[in-house]
Amino acid sequence: MTAGRVEEVTVELGARAYQVLVGGALLQLTGPRLAALGYRGRCGLVTSERVGALYRTPVEASLRAAGFEPIV
Repeated sequence: MTAGRVEEVTVELGARAYQVLVGGALLQLTGPRLAALGYRGRCGLVTSERVGALYRTPVEASLRAAGFEPIV
């Protein structure tokens, strides 16, 4: 799988089925994907110290670049 390719995998659970995204650069795609779904404005980014230290910066930057106002 290349860094720019994203695959959607369905977890089949009947009425509780859901999609999982698999691919590279997903953190940087968070803002654009949410914007494409119609979301706008302020949003909350909930994380722990450990996870935030690893992933907060790219997710927050992606959200801001897409016009969101993330509150961490």
